[in-house]
Amino acid sequence: FYKAAQISFQEKGDLQKMAEMANNCSVSFLQSNDAATALQVLDGMDEIFERGGDIKGKAITLGNQAAAFEALGNRKEAAIKYEEAADLFKGSGEQELYATTMKSLSALQLRTGRSLEALVTMRNGINQIERPNITYRILRRLLDIPYRLMNR
Repeated sequence: FYKAAQISFQEKGDLQKMAEMANNCSVSFLQSNDAATALQVLDGMDEIFERGGDIKGKAITLGNQAAAFEALGNRKEAAIKYEEAADLFKGSGEQELYATTMKSLSALQLRTGRSLEALVTMRNGINQIERPNITYRILRRLLDIPYRLMNR
């Protein structure tokens, strides 16, 4: 469905909508365990969002690219894309999306054995949220425990 919509918007010359459909299409491919196609669908979409001035759209695309790279086992490229997406989300005031992206980056860091870096990444992501929900408040308190223990 999303691929057909993407093609339709492309034929109509609506590149912003086409790029949005590419993001949706990519997520569908990721959920069906086809990371290579998910990545291919996103080729050049971040540039379309940037040309259109849609920073959030570009950041979402970078996050989806990161997830695809991670699924393909390219952890280094995944980390780079997560960091780029997080920077854009933070700069545009998208606190929840920033925290979610930092959570994904933190999980990737944990899987690569970088535990302390993962702890800092997660804590930084959560601390940027002005009004965190209950889950983030609990997580924030849990993440404060190691910091207090290390600073004794």
